[in-house]
Amino acid sequence: MKTAKIMNSVGELNPTSNWVFKNYKAYTLVRAIAKYSSNPVCSSQSGCLLNISENNELDKKRFVKGMKQNAGSFMSAVYDGNFSLAWNNADSSNKSALWTALGNDEIEL
Repeated sequence: MKTAKIMNSVGELNPTSNWVFKNYKAYTLVRAIAKYSSNPVCSSQSGCLLNISENNELDKKRFVKGMKQNAGSFMSAVYDGNFSLAWNNADSSNKSALWTALGNDEIEL
């Protein structure tokens, strides 16, 4: 895992955060679902991934591995940063979340 400067869940730069996402596209998709989705399962999983304790890298890796293994087709695409597959597998609330994030220029394509 690489260390990168990313924004935390409240939009502040967090230079000590450990990178757990496959790429920046995946981070932006996870953040969009956490912020805008009204689907309680997807938004809570995304929120958890963004808010994992930064002090315990081993727990973070286990958590991410477990989430990816148990994810459905939509969340798997989100975790991989695959926008087109996520869009095709999204329900109406997740499509709305992706659309809102696109409109706000918050998703890296």
